[in-house]
Amino acid sequence: MIVLSLYYTDKPGGFCKRLYRLLNALSDRNHTVFYYTLDPASARVKSEVTVKQIPFPLKARGGLLFWLLFTVWCPVFIFAEAIRVKPTHCIAFSPFYGAMLALVRIFTGSPLILFLRSLSFKTHRITGLAAPLRAISSLLDRIGLALSSKVICMTQAMAEEVRQEYGTEALKLKVLPNDLPAISLPPKIKTEQGPFQALSAGVLDRRKNISLLLEAWRVLSPPPSDYSLTIAGEGPLRAKLEAMAPPGVSFVGWQQEIMPLLSTTDLLIHPALHEGVPNIVLEALAADIPVLASRVPEMAEILESDELLFDPEDSEELSQKLKKLLHKKSEFDKISELSKHSSQKLRFDWDEAATSLLLD
Repeated sequence: MIVLSLYYTDKPGGFCKRLYRLLNALSDRNHTVFYYTLDPASARVKSEVTVKQIPFPLKARGGLLFWLLFTVWCPVFIFAEAIRVKPTHCIAFSPFYGAMLALVRIFTGSPLILFLRSLSFKTHRITGLAAPLRAISSLLDRIGLALSSKVICMTQAMAEEVRQEYGTEALKLKVLPNDLPAISLPPKIKTEQGPFQALSAGVLDRRKNISLLLEAWRVLSPPPSDYSLTIAGEGPLRAKLEAMAPPGVSFVGWQQEIMPLLSTTDLLIHPALHEGVPNIVLEALAADIPVLASRVPEMAEILESDELLFDPEDSEELSQKLKKLLHKKSEFDKISELSKHSSQKLRFDWDEAATSLLLD
């Protein structure tokens, strides 16, 4: 199998981590993999994967002009490359990049397998993307989905939302959840006296909904010396969130390596308004750290128990749950056991499952 894939740049977070993992897994199984991007190869991509830079006149990696030029140039360049490398399969990690492979799909007939990481139409509504740009994005998404030979969603809830939004039963939808990463933490010093430490991590934007978490935490303040909250991540709302944060909350910025934070964390709180299957939740579950997350379809499907979920628009519900588990050990033990139970179905060989779906 000769695989062609692309993404515009290397970014921190779960998106690129999972994309690179699939490319590496395919290469490990003796498939030829070509990966196209604007910037030099990431160290996370194995040397066996052939990484090619897409020539591009702008140094910026964002903004209206960048995306206009990239959207016009990328399909043409990738098509020319496809004529040269003759891929048997194309892989995209969002409908937009499926649209960037339109010429390849139409003129070479190579099957296009689309992995959905999140639903852009929901993200754009939450972040308030301008209506004209939202319309263009929706059109490109529809093109990418329509050209896909197979669409692999992370949850059944995501698959149903795709059907409802785009009104088509023609898509060949499959479900493949993310698995738990292999994590080995040093023994946590839970038996020693020390502050109860909660953690939330992600891009600090409207979608991640950190403001609700801060509102819920404020009810607990002024915090006693035995509990604290750490917010890890960067984003456009960081300054605003820091200004509204109550005592006992610290912002530590983006963490290239999350393990040191997880090793001292007692509870992960994930209040996002929309998610796929966030990497930080999987990392916490893999490290046997209990999770409280927003009651959105994808999180409800992963965590299963309503006791691990809260309304992402109701800070009072979250604050009440926090009060209970902070002051009643039996409540904390309960969510710990429920989180462990939820993690069991996510322990499988994702590399093998993803590769098999490509060939199925």
